Amino acid sequence: MADPRIERTRLHAPGGAVAAWTTAADHDAPPLVLLHSLGVDGRVFAPVVRVLATRRRCLALDLPGHGGTGADHGFDLTDAAARVAAVVSSQARPVDLLGVSLGGVVAQLVATRVPAAVRRLVLAHTFAYLPSGDARLADQRRRVAALPDPAAWAASRADAVLSPDAPRECRDLFVAAATAMDPARFVEAAAAVYAVDLRADAARIERPTLVVAGRHDDRVPAAATDALAALLPDARVTTVDGGHLSHLDRPGEFAATVATFLDQECRA
Repeated sequence: MADPRIERTRLHAPGGAVAAWTTAADHDAPPLVLLHSLGVDGRVFAPVVRVLATRRRCLALDLPGHGGTGADHGFDLTDAAARVAAVVSSQARPVDLLGVSLGGVVAQLVATRVPAAVRRLVLAHTFAYLPSGDARLADQRRRVAALPDPAAWAASRADAVLSPDAPRECRDLFVAAATAMDPARFVEAAAAVYAVDLRADAARIERPTLVVAGRHDDRVPAAATDALAALLPDARVTTVDGGHLSHLDRPGEFAATVATFLDQECRA
């Protein structure tokens, strides 16, 4: 993130340190912890962090096995949730927690493990259960086998998940983060996330939650988003223009949608 307001840091957590991109802690609003999608890292939140950090401290974490956060024994959702929960619990006050795709899966687990440390949730382009997970994993394996070079794989992924008119900065951030990840590790993490069934967990999340869907998301079908929202006791759903990663396709609209939800709750 080439922005002087955003610093690269490492945060302590049992199981290993968590790399993060953070902004100054000089705001009255609760801090916002952001969790990225599969195969990239926290840098992809730079365009929305620049907007959201005007009112709150932002901590964009690198999940284990992604970016600067190690995963010595491979990607494991339990480990990811435990490390994020430790970071969340270490903050001076309950946080707002935002997760996109894989990050949304981890966010659900964190909210059930340390509910007192989470104030509000934003779950974007994610699910509690994906019936087509096996087929999607098989497709990812085929794609990795066809493009073993990390740079070619990253460019192919950008073409697949970003809208053609996504801002150039956003595409560049995605490609840089995706290139840094070993394709084999990507498949390992994909296998973990596509196998989850968090329906019972989601039903226990009592925090107010904004579920964000993409109007053109072909990765997480509307049925999966609707099913997640139906499970959550206190959820509202909004649809933004864009595909599976609307924080990159439409960063301004995404940031405004999130800020409206969080700011209303802050003033309540």
